[in-house]
Amino acid sequence: MTTDDKPKEAERYERPECWRLTREQLLNGTAEDFERWREEAAAIEGRNAERCRIRSEAKQEIETLVARAWPRGSEAHKTMLRALKKATIERPQYFVGVLNDVERNATRRREETKRKTTQDAESARKLLAAGAFLSARGKVVGVDYEAHEAIDVADEIACDEEIAARKQGGGFISFGGDDNCENCRGWDMLSHRCDCGNRRVGWDHHGDFERMTVYAQAH
Repeated sequence: MTTDDKPKEAERYERPECWRLTREQLLNGTAEDFERWREEAAAIEGRNAERCRIRSEAKQEIETLVARAWPRGSEAHKTMLRALKKATIERPQYFVGVLNDVERNATRRREETKRKTTQDAESARKLLAAGAFLSARGKVVGVDYEAHEAIDVADEIACDEEIAARKQGGGFISFGGDDNCENCRGWDMLSHRCDCGNRRVGWDHHGDFERMTVYAQAH
Protein backbone atom coordinates (compact mmCIF):
# COMPACT_ATOMS: atom_id res chain seq x y z
CA MET A 1 0.00 0.00 0.00
CA THR A 2 1.54 3.34 -1.08
CA THR A 3 1.23 6.63 0.78
CA ASP A 4 -1.51 7.70 -1.61
CA ASP A 5 -3.36 4.42 -1.04
CA LYS A 6 -3.46 4.81 2.74
CA PRO A 7 -6.88 5.77 4.13
CA LYS A 8 -7.30 9.41 5.13
CA GLU A 9 -9.00 8.34 8.36
CA ALA A 10 -8.75 5.30 10.61
CA GLU A 11 -11.03 2.57 9.33
CA ARG A 12 -13.37 0.78 11.70
CA TYR A 13 -12.69 -2.87 12.31
CA GLU A 14 -14.95 -5.32 10.47
CA ARG A 15 -17.12 -7.92 12.11
CA PRO A 16 -18.34 -11.17 10.51
CA GLU A 17 -21.96 -11.43 9.49
CA CYS A 18 -22.45 -14.27 11.99
CA TRP A 19 -21.76 -11.76 14.79
CA ARG A 20 -25.27 -10.44 14.15
CA LEU A 21 -26.68 -13.77 15.35
CA THR A 22 -27.69 -14.38 18.95
CA ARG A 23 -25.66 -16.82 21.02
CA GLU A 24 -28.56 -19.27 20.85
CA GLN A 25 -28.54 -19.10 17.05
CA LEU A 26 -24.78 -19.68 17.01
CA LEU A 27 -25.15 -22.70 19.31
CA ASN A 28 -27.67 -24.17 16.87
CA GLY A 29 -25.19 -23.89 13.98
CA THR A 30 -24.15 -27.01 12.08
CA ALA A 31 -20.56 -28.11 11.41
CA GLU A 32 -20.92 -26.62 7.90
CA ASP A 33 -22.12 -23.32 9.40
CA PHE A 34 -19.10 -23.08 11.69
CA GLU A 35 -16.72 -23.90 8.84
CA ARG A 36 -18.24 -21.12 6.75
CA TRP A 37 -18.22 -18.67 9.65
CA ARG A 38 -14.57 -19.43 10.46
CA GLU A 39 -13.54 -18.89 6.85
CA GLU A 40 -15.22 -15.48 6.80
CA ALA A 41 -13.84 -14.58 10.24
CA ALA A 42 -10.27 -15.54 9.30
CA ALA A 43 -10.34 -13.21 6.26
CA ILE A 44 -11.72 -10.38 8.38
CA GLU A 45 -9.09 -10.94 11.07
CA GLY A 46 -6.42 -10.53 8.39
CA ARG A 47 -7.87 -7.23 7.17
CA ASN A 48 -8.36 -5.98 10.73
CA ALA A 49 -4.74 -6.84 11.56
CA GLU A 50 -3.66 -4.61 8.66
CA ARG A 51 -5.89 -1.79 9.92
CA CYS A 52 -4.34 -2.15 13.39
CA ARG A 53 -0.85 -1.98 11.89
CA ILE A 54 -1.72 1.24 10.04
CA ARG A 55 -3.16 2.78 13.22
CA SER A 56 -0.03 1.87 15.19
CA GLU A 57 2.20 3.37 12.54
CA ALA A 58 0.10 6.56 12.53
CA LYS A 59 0.47 6.88 16.29
CA GLN A 60 4.24 6.42 16.01
CA GLU A 61 4.28 9.20 13.41
CA ILE A 62 2.37 11.45 15.80
CA GLU A 63 4.86 10.72 18.58
CA THR A 64 7.68 11.63 16.19
CA LEU A 65 5.96 14.91 15.30
CA VAL A 66 5.44 15.70 18.98
CA ALA A 67 9.17 15.29 19.59
CA ARG A 68 9.84 17.66 16.69
CA ALA A 69 7.27 20.24 17.79
CA TRP A 70 8.16 20.48 21.51
CA PRO A 71 11.52 20.02 23.23
CA ARG A 72 11.83 16.84 25.29
CA GLY A 73 11.22 17.54 28.97
CA SER A 74 9.13 20.63 28.29
CA GLU A 75 5.68 20.84 29.88
CA ALA A 76 4.00 20.79 26.48
CA HIS A 77 5.97 17.70 25.47
CA LYS A 78 5.01 15.92 28.70
CA THR A 79 1.36 16.89 28.25
CA MET A 80 1.26 15.50 24.71
CA LEU A 81 2.98 12.25 25.74
CA ARG A 82 0.49 11.76 28.59
CA ALA A 83 -2.38 12.26 26.17
CA LEU A 84 -0.89 9.82 23.68
CA LYS A 85 -0.31 7.26 26.41
CA LYS A 86 -4.00 7.36 27.31
CA ALA A 87 -5.04 7.15 23.64
CA THR A 88 -4.21 3.48 23.14
CA ILE A 89 -4.73 1.68 19.85
CA GLU A 90 -7.70 -0.64 20.15
CA ARG A 91 -6.80 -4.20 19.23
CA PRO A 92 -9.13 -6.09 16.89
CA GLN A 93 -11.18 -8.97 18.21
CA TYR A 94 -10.16 -12.54 17.39
CA PHE A 95 -13.33 -14.11 16.03
CA VAL A 96 -12.02 -17.56 15.04
CA GLY A 97 -11.06 -18.47 18.62
CA VAL A 98 -14.48 -17.42 19.89
CA LEU A 99 -16.19 -19.48 17.18
CA ASN A 100 -14.12 -22.52 18.15
CA ASP A 101 -15.26 -22.15 21.78
CA VAL A 102 -18.89 -21.73 20.73
CA GLU A 103 -18.71 -24.81 18.49
CA ARG A 104 -17.28 -26.89 21.36
CA ASN A 105 -20.16 -25.72 23.57
CA ALA A 106 -22.64 -26.48 20.78
CA THR A 107 -21.24 -29.99 20.36
CA ARG A 108 -21.36 -30.57 24.12
CA ARG A 109 -24.95 -29.36 24.30
CA ARG A 110 -26.04 -31.60 21.41
CA GLU A 111 -24.42 -34.59 23.09
CA GLU A 112 -26.13 -33.78 26.40
CA THR A 113 -29.48 -33.38 24.63
CA LYS A 114 -29.01 -36.70 22.84
CA ARG A 115 -28.00 -38.42 26.06
CA LYS A 116 -31.03 -36.99 27.91
CA THR A 117 -33.34 -38.05 25.08
CA THR A 118 -31.94 -41.58 25.25
CA GLN A 119 -32.28 -41.65 29.04
CA ASP A 120 -35.88 -40.38 28.85
CA ALA A 121 -36.73 -43.00 26.25
CA GLU A 122 -35.18 -45.75 28.40
CA SER A 123 -37.06 -44.51 31.49
CA ALA A 124 -40.35 -44.59 29.57
CA ARG A 125 -39.60 -48.09 28.24
CA LYS A 126 -38.71 -49.37 31.70
CA LEU A 127 -41.86 -47.85 33.21
CA LEU A 128 -44.01 -49.64 30.62
CA ALA A 129 -42.09 -52.89 31.17
CA ALA A 130 -42.63 -52.59 34.94
CA GLY A 131 -46.35 -52.08 34.35
CA ALA A 132 -46.48 -55.23 32.21
CA PHE A 133 -44.47 -57.15 34.84
CA LEU A 134 -46.92 -56.15 37.58
CA SER A 135 -49.98 -56.76 35.43
CA ALA A 136 -48.78 -60.33 34.78
CA ARG A 137 -48.82 -60.80 38.56
CA GLY A 138 -52.33 -59.45 38.99
CA LYS A 139 -51.31 -55.99 40.21
CA VAL A 140 -53.52 -53.10 39.15
CA VAL A 141 -52.25 -49.56 38.76
CA GLY A 142 -54.11 -47.12 40.99
CA VAL A 143 -55.17 -49.97 43.27
CA ASP A 144 -52.05 -51.90 44.22
CA TYR A 145 -49.55 -49.21 43.28
CA GLU A 146 -49.30 -45.76 41.74
CA ALA A 147 -47.90 -45.32 38.24
CA HIS A 148 -44.74 -43.54 39.40
CA GLU A 149 -44.05 -46.42 41.82
CA ALA A 150 -44.20 -49.14 39.16
CA ILE A 151 -40.45 -49.73 38.86
CA ASP A 152 -39.81 -49.77 42.62
CA VAL A 153 -42.73 -52.12 43.27
CA ALA A 154 -41.66 -54.39 40.41
CA ASP A 155 -38.11 -54.50 41.81
CA GLU A 156 -39.42 -55.50 45.25
CA ILE A 157 -41.58 -58.29 43.83
CA ALA A 158 -38.78 -59.56 41.59
CA CYS A 159 -36.46 -59.65 44.61
CA ASP A 160 -39.04 -61.56 46.68
CA GLU A 161 -39.56 -64.04 43.84
CA GLU A 162 -35.83 -64.70 43.50
CA ILE A 163 -35.49 -65.24 47.25
CA ALA A 164 -38.45 -67.66 47.22
CA ALA A 165 -36.87 -69.56 44.34
CA ARG A 166 -33.56 -69.84 46.21
CA LYS A 167 -35.33 -71.07 49.36
CA GLN A 168 -37.09 -73.89 47.52
CA GLY A 169 -33.87 -75.86 47.36
CA GLY A 170 -33.50 -75.74 51.15
CA GLY A 171 -30.27 -76.56 52.99
CA PHE A 172 -27.36 -74.27 53.69
CA ILE A 173 -25.79 -71.77 51.29
CA SER A 174 -22.57 -69.83 51.41
CA PHE A 175 -22.68 -66.10 52.10
CA GLY A 176 -20.50 -63.05 51.74
CA GLY A 177 -18.27 -62.78 54.81
CA ASP A 178 -18.21 -66.51 55.64
CA ASP A 179 -14.41 -66.43 55.61
CA ASN A 180 -14.61 -65.28 59.24
CA CYS A 181 -16.35 -68.49 60.28
CA GLU A 182 -14.83 -71.87 61.21
CA ASN A 183 -16.51 -75.24 60.75
CA CYS A 184 -19.65 -73.44 59.56
CA ARG A 185 -22.06 -75.07 57.13
CA GLY A 186 -23.27 -71.63 55.96
CA TRP A 187 -26.69 -70.04 56.25
CA ASP A 188 -30.02 -71.88 56.21
CA MET A 189 -31.80 -68.90 54.54
CA LEU A 190 -34.22 -68.64 57.48
CA SER A 191 -32.28 -67.85 60.66
CA HIS A 192 -30.79 -64.48 61.48
CA ARG A 193 -27.33 -66.00 61.94
CA CYS A 194 -25.13 -68.47 60.16
CA ASP A 195 -24.87 -72.08 61.33
CA CYS A 196 -21.97 -71.42 63.71
CA GLY A 197 -23.66 -68.27 65.06
CA ASN A 198 -20.66 -66.05 64.37
CA ARG A 199 -22.25 -63.76 61.74
CA ARG A 200 -25.63 -62.13 61.25
CA VAL A 201 -26.76 -62.96 57.72
CA GLY A 202 -29.54 -61.68 55.47
CA TRP A 203 -30.51 -61.29 51.84
CA ASP A 204 -29.08 -58.63 49.56
CA HIS A 205 -29.56 -58.03 45.85
CA HIS A 206 -28.50 -56.11 42.78
CA GLY A 207 -30.16 -55.49 39.43
CA ASP A 208 -33.83 -54.79 38.81
CA PHE A 209 -37.02 -56.62 37.88
CA GLU A 210 -35.67 -57.34 34.42
CA ARG A 211 -32.50 -58.99 35.74
CA MET A 212 -32.56 -59.59 39.47
CA THR A 213 -29.81 -61.34 41.42
CA VAL A 214 -30.11 -62.16 45.13
CA TYR A 215 -27.36 -63.40 47.43
CA ALA A 216 -26.67 -63.96 51.12
CA GLN A 217 -24.50 -61.39 52.86
CA ALA A 218 -23.16 -61.08 56.41
CA HIS A 219 -23.95 -57.77 58.10
